Amino acid sequence: MLRVLYDTATDPTGIRDVEAVLKAIVRRTRSLIGSDVAYLSLNDYDSGESYVRVTDGATTALFRNIRMPLGEGVLGAVATGEAPAQSADYLNDESKSHLESSDTAVAAEGVRAIMGVPLRAEGKVIGALWSPTGTRTCSAVMTLP
Repeated sequence: MLRVLYDTATDPTGIRDVEAVLKAIVRRTRSLIGSDVAYLSLNDYDSGESYVRVTDGATTALFRNIRMPLGEGVLGAVATGEAPAQSADYLNDESKSHLESSDTAVAAEGVRAIMGVPLRAEGKVIGALWSPTGTRTCSAVMTLP
């Protein structure tokens, strides 16, 4: 575990390719959390959406291609920088905002628990980093502030 943390802290500094940096962040997030899937969304302020840019462990194209209006649904809310989000049973969590298109993708992927945090660069929210999981228990979901 310490090795994964160390690699997470040092790898991005040696990588010059943006796509490789994003993939390393997502892969390490999945490894650290022990989740089935991890993904990073980026905000497209021109279209008013946050879209999945990089995934690790996702098995369905539907999930890998989620686009969510900024401020709507759990992804769109976190991607605006509103706050981190978590749910131990996302599809049945009535406290979360839901959109049919994203819920369909989440169900197809077999996601149960989810947690995400806003992704910031130079003081601006540029997207969100997520770590959903399916049937395995994800204890980290319960420790997110």
